[in-house]
Formats: sequence, C-alpha cells, structure tokens
Amino acid sequence: MKTLILAALLCALLALDTAQGEYYYTIYCVYIYVYGIDIQISFCFFTDSTFMGGHLASVRGDIEYGVIQKVIGDGKAAWIGGFDAQKKGVWFWTDGTPFTYTNWASGEPNNVLGLQHCLQMNYGAQKRWDDQNCITFLPSVCVKKL
Repeated sequence: MKTLILAALLCALLALDTAQGEYYYTIYCVYIYVYGIDIQISFCFFTDSTFMGGHLASVRGDIEYGVIQKVIGDGKAAWIGGFDAQKKGVWFWTDGTPFTYTNWASGEPNNVLGLQHCLQMNYGAQKRWDDQNCITFLPSVCVKKL
C-alpha cells in the first residue's frame, strides 16, 4: 500500500521517495484558518482534491511519526488528525483508525481552560504531542492513500 503525506504550511513542493515505493511530499501554501478541526479536515480534503481527496494524518507508530517529521522538515508544530472534541479525554483519529499509539509530552494532554481538543505534533524540545486549542494557527499534516 502506498501513502502520500501532505503538510500544508506556507506553494512550493518537496518530495521524498522511499525504498518501499512510497511517495511523500509536502505542499507549502498559505491558508485561512477559521474554526478549528472542521476547517483543518476540509483544508486537507480541498488541498488534495486535485489528487482525489485526503485527510489529517493519523499516526500508528514511531516509524510513521518519524517519516511525518522528515516530510515537515523544519520540526515546527503542526496539526495531525487526533482530537477529543466529541468527549473530553477520549481521543480518536479523524480518519476513523483506532487511537492506539500516543506520543504525549509530559503532563499532556491537559486541556487548559477546557479549550484544547486538537492534537499538535512537534511540541517542545522532545517534539512530542500536545493538546491545543483548535483555533490556533498551525500548518496541517494531511495524508492520502495512493
């Protein structure tokens, strides 16, 4: 199975081929962020629409997380597809895959002021996960199966 990962950040194109026949690339585009996770999901789908649709990335292990970090390149914080907006403290992936792998930073998720329902990657010096307010302006890491 081939997977395509998009990280929508500022429109340049970076590509990465792997020995397993996977093709990853990052698109850098400016976008307007308005209402949180729904906009992030829509943005991934819209960005990928010319490539037949996509969604926010889910992470199933350390290797996949490392590949996503390599695609992003600069190590800055970015959205991935985890959120707990439907039930506080119960995290799931927007693509419906089981939320079995975690990489939370120490003390996270902490849901500061009850407003942090979206998952950002590359948080802090350890580049781990943090729950964050969904209206925070961050790039979105999108994925597409080829």
